[in-house]
Order: sequence, then structure tokens, then C-alpha cells
Amino acid sequence: EQLAQETRDADSLNAELSSCNYTMHVRLSECETELAEQSHIRQELEHKQEALSATREELDRMQRELEDALRAASELEVARSECHTLRKDLEQKQKELEDALEAVDEHEQILQKSETTYR
Repeated sequence: EQLAQETRDADSLNAELSSCNYTMHVRLSECETELAEQSHIRQELEHKQEALSATREELDRMQRELEDALRAASELEVARSECHTLRKDLEQKQKELEDALEAVDEHEQILQKSETTYR
């Protein structure tokens, strides 16, 4: 009778152990699946981080180009202003030259009249 009871107890423990073993096997499989998913997510995050880094570098490059273009535009504006000033100066000098030539013409006419009158 005691042997039969011990056998039943051993069978019960064995069944319990088999159940625990199966449960642990299922849980281990779930953990491996979860670990694989986390690894995949980590890889995706690393790729996104690389893409973000490349985008940041591109934005930095574009920012430098924009700053260069703005500097060049500012320099062009200064040059345009200087050209405008030079054009105004040139127009003034041209007017002065035309006035001087007109005065020379008037003096020549006066001289010619004087010579004609003198003769």
C-alpha cells in the first residue's frame, strides 16, 4: 500500500514537473520571440538614428550654404549701392563736362565775333 501511495505521489510530482517543464518551455519560447522583436526594433532605431544623423548633417550643410548666400547677397547689395553712387557721380561729372563744353563753345563764338569785329 505504501509503495502504491509513493508511486502515486511520484506520478503526481512527475506530472506536476512535466507541466512546469512545458510552462517553462512555452515561457522561454515567448521570451525568445520578445527578444527577437526587441532586437529588430533596436536595429530599426539604429537605422533611424543614422538617417537622422545624415539629415542633420545635410541641414547643417544647407544652413552653411544659406549663410554664404546671404553674405553674398549682402555684398551684392553693398556693391549695388556703390554702383548707384558712382553712377550719380558720373552723371554729375558728365553734366559738369557738358556745361564746360558749352561754356567753351560760347567763348569760341565770342572770340569769333570779336575777331570778325576786329577785322
